Amino acid sequence: MSEKLKTVKVKLLKAHKHAGMQYSEGVEIDVPEHDATWLKNLNIAEEVGVTPTVSAQTTKKVEEK
Repeated sequence: MSEKLKTVKVKLLKAHKHAGMQYSEGVEIDVPEHDATWLKNLNIAEEVGVTPTVSAQTTKKVEEK
């Protein structure tokens, strides 16, 4: 069973090149969790939010009368 990679949305505080793409300051990108930690530790990015790894199914119960 393969695990899904947890990603984190970060906002870049400085221009940065990630995965071969150049991004400007202020851009929000999704990166693997370990990359987000690295970017935050270097003050290159701040966390915006966490992207869910598995889509949650919501079911509504219908009350029968």
